[in-house]
Amino acid sequence: MLDLLPDRTKHDFALCSQADLVVVEEKRDSPRFPWSAEIGLAVLPALEAVPRAGRVLKAEAENIAKGGIGLLCDRLIPPGTVVRCDIALSNQAVRIPTLLKVRWSCLLEGKKRYRMGLQFLL
Repeated sequence: MLDLLPDRTKHDFALCSQADLVVVEEKRDSPRFPWSAEIGLAVLPALEAVPRAGRVLKAEAENIAKGGIGLLCDRLIPPGTVVRCDIALSNQAVRIPTLLKVRWSCLLEGKKRYRMGLQFLL
């Protein structure tokens, strides 16, 4: 069982699938909470890249914490990529814009979806 207290000890839990069970050091300062929301992601170009019209990707939030969001997306976004994120609120026309950085991503076994962890930058 995963202890959600930020005690910085090692825990056994699966980031992607039970077959790929890994031992990792818990680095979160706050616990994650289950959360479902529609997310629009726009990959931002690197500073030295020529600006281009960004395609908005649709993603689905799985959980949220003080430091970031866990989500599912149909497209791989490499770790280190900065994205603009528009968070939809339930039954509201308002979307909350923020910047996040992809910290990790992995393909879900047997599916064409990726699980990702994003860190709030703002």
